[in-house]
Amino acid sequence: MAIVWLDLRVSDLERAQEFYHRLLGWTYEPFEEVAVTILDGGETLGMMSQAARVSGPPAETGAVIYLDVDDIVAALQVAASMGAIVEIGPETDDDTGAVYADLLDPFGLRIGLVQEEPSPIADDEGSES
Repeated sequence: MAIVWLDLRVSDLERAQEFYHRLLGWTYEPFEEVAVTILDGGETLGMMSQAARVSGPPAETGAVIYLDVDDIVAALQVAASMGAIVEIGPETDDDTGAVYADLLDPFGLRIGLVQEEPSPIADDEGSES
């Protein structure tokens, strides 16, 4: 099974676009007044829209989507500089060697980042856990 559509509902659409553009290089096309289509290169990944209800704490339950990055340490630095909170990681998966981290983005969404080809820096940081 593969993820066929990504639908991010955020509290601040403009800031979320900037966050994910700087973090993952996503670009956007307008879609209606309160939404954009998410593009990664020429591929459509899904949609980002203004959430109808934005109050309340982020839930501890729900799905976490993991997104591939080339350099997890650099990605986490960008994320933290823009208000994200790193909740787990970076840690190295003993079975695959991939480095992963979980974070709470500035809009209350939990996402995961994965670097399939670990760098020596990310691997060293992940081994401290």
